[in-house]
Amino acid sequence: MPSVQLVFQILAGLGPYFTVAILLALAVGLFLPWGVMHPQKWLFAYIAGVSLLPFGGNDPDGGGSLYKQITWGLLYVLCFVVLVRTRKATLLPKIRYPLELLLLYGFLFVSIGWSDYPLSSFKRYILLIGLLLIATISSRQALLDKSFTRLVDKPFAVFLLCGAAIALVWPSVAFDTDGSLRAYTSHKNTWGQFSLLCSVVFLNKVLTRDQAGPYLPLLLVSVTLLVLSKSATSLLGFFFSSCCVVLAHSVTSRNVVARLLLLTGILGTAVAVLVYSILQGTLPFDALIEMVYKVTDKSSTLTGRTELWQLMSAEIVRHPWFG
Repeated sequence: MPSVQLVFQILAGLGPYFTVAILLALAVGLFLPWGVMHPQKWLFAYIAGVSLLPFGGNDPDGGGSLYKQITWGLLYVLCFVVLVRTRKATLLPKIRYPLELLLLYGFLFVSIGWSDYPLSSFKRYILLIGLLLIATISSRQALLDKSFTRLVDKPFAVFLLCGAAIALVWPSVAFDTDGSLRAYTSHKNTWGQFSLLCSVVFLNKVLTRDQAGPYLPLLLVSVTLLVLSKSATSLLGFFFSSCCVVLAHSVTSRNVVARLLLLTGILGTAVAVLVYSILQGTLPFDALIEMVYKVTDKSSTLTGRTELWQLMSAEIVRHPWFG
């Protein structure tokens, strides 16, 4: 019977990769009986955690980071196991991938054969498979619970309040040199995008009349943190997303007040467009587009990569079928 000291010496001799792999295998073995039966209790907290924490950057494929490779790789494995173990569950919707998606994934796999960097292409393909597994589990749970927001509201609230606490207690770490809030993420845009998601989720909860009370403070916190992030794209996204959410609730609501507010908003918008057109002699769409560019600090190209796209177009003409 080997001693505990001998076991540790063997593990240390295997190196960090094998040691981490063994420890993860033990953790997965203990986790799976509960995790397979209750993916809704850990999946979205896991996704939010590995997406927000700054170790090794925020690229899901790992970007060379051992931390990202292990955490995302483990998530892919867990999602695969959950799908296999629950494939015959009567309560869960059956998986039917569209034929077009299967053909696309088949073509991408074949394209590895003529890639200049087949190993990197294969890793990217595994990444796509993993993301498809995550999307499958997420959509099945949302259909089963009949509400996506009910699955993500609690994990989002925990990570959001942690960011708010760090901003209050440790502002030198939470804010960039230009005063933009990044909380515990690596960049303000990452935190801005997360705050945007939280704001939309909590706004939807607030508009659901029986849930307005508990989620109104969370909505105020998320919008405040979104503004503090100074992420112009996320702020603009929240403006349009919130308008869509309010519109959807107004259309489906049986409340007379909500329908009157919707009608008032539509009439007010129509009158504003008419007045602008009469005064300026043109429709306001160009002015709105220019305002978007100014708010987001973007040009008409949005990404500034038009020269790159031209070079890509020339390469596509040279070899359109084999990438």
